[in-house]
Formats: sequence, structure tokens, C-alpha cells
Amino acid sequence: MSKMNRKQLEIHKRKLKKEQEKCEFIDQMHQIFDLWGGEGTFALFPKINIECSYSLRVLPLKIRATNNPEIKEKSLYNLHRTLERLIRVNKLGIELSGTLIPIDVFISAGYTVILLLNHCVTIAAENEWAKEVVARTGGEEKVELIWQESHKILLELMNMVYCLFFDMGTFHLWLKHELDESPRYPRHKQNLLDINEVSVDLRNFSTPDGKRSAFKVCWPKSQEGIVYAEMLPSLFGEYSDPDDRPVPVYIQRHAMNRLMERLDGMRKYEIQYCLFDSVSTPILIRHGKNKMLIAYKIADSKLGYLVAEYLDGAVFIHTFLFITNNGTPEGQKLTELTGLGKLDKKYLAIDTLNCFLRSDIAKNERLSALFRQVGCGSLLTISDAVSNLKSKQPELLTSQFIIEYLDKRNTLLKGDESSVPAGADAGKSFMI
Repeated sequence: MSKMNRKQLEIHKRKLKKEQEKCEFIDQMHQIFDLWGGEGTFALFPKINIECSYSLRVLPLKIRATNNPEIKEKSLYNLHRTLERLIRVNKLGIELSGTLIPIDVFISAGYTVILLLNHCVTIAAENEWAKEVVARTGGEEKVELIWQESHKILLELMNMVYCLFFDMGTFHLWLKHELDESPRYPRHKQNLLDINEVSVDLRNFSTPDGKRSAFKVCWPKSQEGIVYAEMLPSLFGEYSDPDDRPVPVYIQRHAMNRLMERLDGMRKYEIQYCLFDSVSTPILIRHGKNKMLIAYKIADSKLGYLVAEYLDGAVFIHTFLFITNNGTPEGQKLTELTGLGKLDKKYLAIDTLNCFLRSDIAKNERLSALFRQVGCGSLLTISDAVSNLKSKQPELLTSQFIIEYLDKRNTLLKGDESSVPAGADAGKSFMI
């Protein structure tokens, strides 16, 4: 046998690779069929049906940048690797007979199986083998259930990507999954995950403190696009037109920075999503002449307030106040009951979420009663509401330190100012 030249060798290697890929794909279909319908289900299919299914198979997932050609191949590759890690680490897939089929395998080989099962339903009346396959696999209802389950897992995967990459102030992307027929023969089903990038909507506002730049509050929705938060002007006592049409909500970067600082312990995506959710279903309290406090919440737990006003035809968020901060109803009541001022709260670190996530305050009867009395009871159970925290850190024995601080501050009532701890607000007094 004569030696092959370089070109012939490359052709031979490509053929071998294609044959290997075909064998692996059919093995995957074999496994899925036998897990789904029981051992021997795959063997019911005539060879020609398997060959036709392979030639019309659903191709492996391909990531495509649809509206931004500047997205580099390296970025697409990194996103693909990220998806693979998310699938592996989170064990995302379809469970059949106790075996997990990873979602990236299922949306290729599994979807090909679904197409073949739908064909079996169509020809079952004329073919005994197809009738048997339908009986074993549960027919159309079972196919639809598994199809819906796989779609739900795909959406979950997309949401994980948003959690890693979405930034309300700098980078907007949303994903759409499509099964398109290949424009060329053979007519494979193209398995596409389209990346859509949207520019951040920036706007300048004229405030008493000068020009302030802000960006729209939004969140990506898989298969649809970027959803922008809106509020009614009438909530602020203003009417832009007789129909009271919703207006967009903007937040300045200063307010976003305060959210990140004061809600340390939550992930960035949790903070951003809760911001979007809080302004989309707002609970408002009037705050001064022209401003409102919008309750910032995670699930049903209130963590603080967004200070906002209706300005230049939009809702403009100035800053974020943690629930114990001065300027909130709960923070004001805490000050009235204890005399703690801004510096005291900062010194005790009770002006940030992380203190309540990591401390033993909830276990202290005296302090937990105080925080419930002022309306901050949600902070005592907040660790149950906040999921997937950045780190599970050891509990800090904070309650005794706070109680000692409060007891020392009580000496102010006796006029002994030398006993006031460093960092306390001068001139304040309290009793608990």
C-alpha cells in the first residue's frame, strides 16, 4: 500500500474523526432511549431510521453573537467554557431512571431522540415497532413533559450566565436559544445560543447638587431581552399626562455604590435583581418635600430604602439607606430609643447587612427584642432569605460588644462623659 501524502492524511483523519463523532452521538441516543423506555428500546429501531435521525440530528450547542460583530472569538470561547463549568458544577441535566443526562448532551442527542419519538407517534398505526416504542416511552405527553423540563433547565442556565456577566451600569446582555433548520443539505437542526448586547441607557439629571449621571434600572429576560423598570408618576404626587403613564427608573452610580457597601454579604447579581424587583413592585413612604423612600427588599424581608424623586420625567434614585441608617423610619426609632447616632451605628457596624449575617445578634434576647421593637425584625432572619452567599464565615460574638457599648452609653444620663466609648455621637443619651 502506497504512503498517503499530507493532504490525503488530513482527509483520512477528518473521516476518522467524523466517524468517531457519529459513533459517540449514536451511543448517546442509545443510552437515552434505554433509560427512557427501558433496556432494549433502542434495539427496536430499524437501522435506516437511526441513520436518517443522525443525518438530521440536532447539532451540539453553538454560541453566536447576533448584534455585535465586535465580540471576539475568544469571548465566545470563554462563554462556552463558562457554560460547561456551570453545567458540571450545578449538575444541570435531565434525570432518566436515576441517571443524569447533562443538559448540553440532552439538547443535542436528547432533542434528536425527541424528534425521532415524535416521528414514531406519527407512524405508530402502521408500524408495530414504532407502536412499541411509543408504549415504552409514554407517548406525546411524556415527550412534552421532558421537553418542557429541558427548556426550564436551559432558562436556569441562562440566568446563571446573567448572574456572572450582567452589570446594570456597564454591560447588558441577554440570551436566546433557538433551534433553526440548517440552510444547506443535510438539514440538521442548528442548536444556537444567541448573545445579544444592548447599550447601557445613560442620562444626565439636573439636581440641587449639580449634574448627575444615572443609568436605567433593568434586568435581562431570557428569550425576550432587557426589561426596564417603570413607575407611575402619581406615586410621587405628580402627573406627567392625564393617563399617568409609567416612566423609567434611573439610579446614579453613587446609589449603586452605597448598595454594594451596605449590603456586603450579598452577591452583586442578588443586589441588582432585588433593586429591579423592589422598584417594579414598589412600597413607598414620603420622605421630605419632593422625595420618597422605596422599600428595598429581598423576598419579603426589608433591608433598607432607596431615596428617590420624580425628576425631569423619570424616577431618579439618589442613594440607598440601610434600614438602621439615620433617615429611615426604623433608623429614626432606633435613635429615639437608644440615642445611637450615625457614628455610633457605624462604630458598632450595625449599619451594614454583613453584621447581621455574621453576628449572634439574633440569638441575644435583649438585642433581638430591641430590633423587633424598632421594626428591624427582618434583619434577625435575613440569613434565611439571602441565598448563595459569597462565603460562609464563622459567627462573630457581636451581641456582648453592643450591649457593653449601650450600657456604657447609659452613664451619660449621670453626666459621666469620660465613659463614652470612642466614636460615639456626642450629646446623645438613651436607655434600653
